Amino acid sequence: MEHHGGAMSFSGLDGYEEFFADPVKRQIWIGGGMSPAKSKQRLTNQEVAKILEDFLEGKGDDWVWDDFTLGTSFGDHRLETIRIRCVGLSQEYPPKNPGEYTNDEGQQVIRNYIKDLRSGN
Repeated sequence: MEHHGGAMSFSGLDGYEEFFADPVKRQIWIGGGMSPAKSKQRLTNQEVAKILEDFLEGKGDDWVWDDFTLGTSFGDHRLETIRIRCVGLSQEYPPKNPGEYTNDEGQQVIRNYIKDLRSGN
């Protein structure tokens, strides 16, 4: 899994519609980033699942993953536990190839979190 993140251009309106069509990106933009506790605490299980899924698929922007894993903690214990576990996955399940965050087992941990968050478990 190589994670590059998408490039966004703000010269003119390039990417404007696509960026704001994504509810997670819109929430981060409106909230001024996830670093302020108020913004991060408003993320739903579905939005966190989307961040995880985008990261796995290499579709998310690097800064979205960084804002999710670093900075302010979640008030929700479950989401905070997921955040902390994701931070340590690259050490727990070291990547096999350069440019990867974690190996297949670590990626499966993230997939399991996505499934659980979407099912409400």
